[in-house]
Amino acid sequence: MKILATLFCFAACSSGSATSTPGPGETHGSDSTMTPTPTSNFEHGTLDPRWQRAESALERGLADWKKVGGFSRIVAKPLTAPDGTQLEFVFAVESYKGTELANHQAVVVHDDHIVDSRKATADQLAAFLHANGFPAKHVHAGLVLLALTEFGVVDAGFPLPVPNGWAALDEQVTSKHKVLDLEYDATGATLRIYKRSGAYVPYGADEADRATVRFDAAAHPTVTYDREQRDGTWVTLPKAP
Repeated sequence: MKILATLFCFAACSSGSATSTPGPGETHGSDSTMTPTPTSNFEHGTLDPRWQRAESALERGLADWKKVGGFSRIVAKPLTAPDGTQLEFVFAVESYKGTELANHQAVVVHDDHIVDSRKATADQLAAFLHANGFPAKHVHAGLVLLALTEFGVVDAGFPLPVPNGWAALDEQVTSKHKVLDLEYDATGATLRIYKRSGAYVPYGADEADRATVRFDAAAHPTVTYDREQRDGTWVTLPKAP
């Protein structure tokens, strides 16, 4: 799993250096009173029964996390976007060494298991999103990007709301493009994800690479990649840049 691999690599490879503390607003609406579960160092706020079941699956999936990472405290919160939307079940998971935040990641629970991006499929992503009502139900573009990344449908490398903060999604990639653009229509939705072109470009160039994800009414994704040219046209790429 990409998330677990990142966490375990962090535990094995780092020498006490911590990730940056998350910016404000990454867990809007979370219960500020954290309750430790009786038999572990997991803490969480008041959860409704559906989230409680998912949180139990999260604990089972990360049972060795404390031992491997040497974490003294783990806090799991349902991830809520600034517009109030959620995807069931996306958690923001904070792990601490003493009072220091050592890691901050998003973890997705689906069908009572933590999603492993190395094994997940586009069909599983579609089932997850459709169970959340998407695309008929509108959700924050950052949550959709997280789901795409955690299910391994879109290559990593784009800024994510966890751990980068929601404000990172509003940054200008170039003078013409922000990170995300999500449009809904009568038959589905289209998410466009931008980053500055990785190709060699002359000084002062302002081109972007783009991943376009088209979701049909059942949330099945079709992904294409292209690169912006200096004249404003786009050239299709055979794979992710």
